[in-house]
Amino acid sequence: MNRLSGGLRRRAMVAMVMASDAEVVFLDEPTTGLDPLARRSVWSAIRKAVSEHRTVVLTTHYLDEAEALSDRIALLEHGRILLEGTPREVAGRVRYPYRVAVESGFTEEELRSYGEVSRIGDRLLLFTHEPAARELTRKGLERGARISLGPVSLEDVFVQMVGKDFESDSAEEA
Repeated sequence: MNRLSGGLRRRAMVAMVMASDAEVVFLDEPTTGLDPLARRSVWSAIRKAVSEHRTVVLTTHYLDEAEALSDRIALLEHGRILLEGTPREVAGRVRYPYRVAVESGFTEEELRSYGEVSRIGDRLLLFTHEPAARELTRKGLERGARISLGPVSLEDVFVQMVGKDFESDSAEEA
């Protein structure tokens, strides 16, 4: 086992755990360091275990992974549970449950009146409520804007929950 690369070692450990007949399986960061194909293979093994009525307790920093694989989620920060529930329940408990990505058609100033705005490269991300998201969609169609709308992801939830604290902590450290 020591001669294997980190990724192969991790895959072998996941395979050994999944090969057991344990009803409850604990996986700590099972896809860290894996390439995308190996990651999908681990996801498939987890889904198979769940389909066999086994309980899989998964810890991960990859929130897309938690969202894709989990029936229940607990978001933690510094060992403290921030939110828990189904992915949909967790997403519904944040201040702004909708995410609008805007590539053109609106200014940052306009969007600020609807909720919280972040800039990522050339795109603006607006976190807002459903009525505002619908209004922006309507206005966007009228203007020929390039926008996309959807519920927030778990990553968006985490950023909404701890992002401001993280930003202020980073500023204090600088």
